[in-house]
Amino acid sequence: MLSTAMTELGIKVITSKTDNFDTIVFDAKVSNLSSADKVVADFHRYGINLRKLDDHFVGITINETTNITRLATLIEIFALLLEKKTLGETYLADDWFTR
Repeated sequence: MLSTAMTELGIKVITSKTDNFDTIVFDAKVSNLSSADKVVADFHRYGINLRKLDDHFVGITINETTNITRLATLIEIFALLLEKKTLGETYLADDWFTR
């Protein structure tokens, strides 16, 4: 699950893992990601649109067209932004998607 991977990276996920349907909201500032504006801008560089909710909160919406590769890409970008990954290094745990 995306929210599990985000939590393991140290991202403060606000939405409940069991109660959300297609949107994950996280607190960018508490997660050491600077600001919501910076996170949105950083993801735009990779061609990914996230939704700024306010100065702290950002939303990610996924749907039936979201595949495992896209989820892995989101996680890898978060790892890069949090400096938990360097280029050429894979941070993903194989079991994140089987939980």
